[in-house]
Amino acid sequence: FLVEGVVPGFAEGLQKMKVGGKYRLFIPSDKAYGDQPQPNPATGEVVIPADSDLVFDIELLDMRTRAEVEAQRRMLQQLQQMQG
Repeated sequence: FLVEGVVPGFAEGLQKMKVGGKYRLFIPSDKAYGDQPQPNPATGEVVIPADSDLVFDIELLDMRTRAEVEAQRRMLQQLQQMQG
């Protein structure tokens, strides 16, 4: 996934990680979703209450630059067009 799609605290933590490392990332609510509860898009049920601190256990298997991700995305689109 792209770093831009995560909460600020997660993006900050990723910048300090090394490939192959295992981490426990603690994100205070002000660097997560703050006072905005997060619903399940399908059901509307709140799955992350407002003002929640987040904890993630992460193993960083690989890291790619934006250019590498975009090149891979273009290649997959070309393959899909050739198949369909």
